[in-house]
Amino acid sequence: MVTRYFPHEVPQKYSNLYPLNQSPQAKLHPDDGCVRDRWVENQNAPLNYAAQFEDA
Repeated sequence: MVTRYFPHEVPQKYSNLYPLNQSPQAKLHPDDGCVRDRWVENQNAPLNYAAQFEDA
C-alpha cells in the first residue's frame, strides 16, 4: 500500500487492516470519463503510472 505523504510506504500492521480485495475501486478515474484538473494532468503526464500496469 502506498501513501501520498512521506514515508510512501504503509507499515504492514496498518496495511493488513484494509484487505485489497475488500477495498473499493477508485471512483474518479480518467479511463472512466472523469475530467481531471489541468494541473493534475500536467503533473501526471511524465509519470503515467497507470500505463505500467496490465489491468489499468
